[in-house]
Amino acid sequence: MKITCKFLFSLLVVGLIFGAINCGGGQVAKDNRPAYKIGDTGPGGGIVFFAEDGQYKECGVELGSFNWHDASKVAQRYNGGDLTDWRLPDKDELDLIYKNLHVNSLGEFSNGWYWSSSSGDDNDAWNQNFNNGNQRSISKFDSNRVRAVRVI
Repeated sequence: MKITCKFLFSLLVVGLIFGAINCGGGQVAKDNRPAYKIGDTGPGGGIVFFAEDGQYKECGVELGSFNWHDASKVAQRYNGGDLTDWRLPDKDELDLIYKNLHVNSLGEFSNGWYWSSSSGDDNDAWNQNFNNGNQRSISKFDSNRVRAVRVI
């Protein structure tokens, strides 16, 4: 069988169109957005803590210790990467941050308690201990560490 340049060029074009051939430059998701994996740096300068089915979330730097009401405000005002869609993580996201980043020594987390946005009631909210992964609901007036998150 004789293979012509025209045939090879056709294969190349078809491969590029259907994504069978990657010309370098990093991974790309199906919709041509960058693809991330856990531990990568996200577009906001945070660390990717969730990467599944083309959905990604990143966690920003530690912002200090605050009561729950102030923690929520500080997270919303954070502008890592000049982006303004940061917020306090819910308790499930905070658990993913603990399991996917902190346990793997990614993200320079402090040992101690971090706030989530998940509210137990008018007086209590959920937080997580980064010493051992335990979660609990405590007074919103207590002071705990803050990390903001965003969907990529």
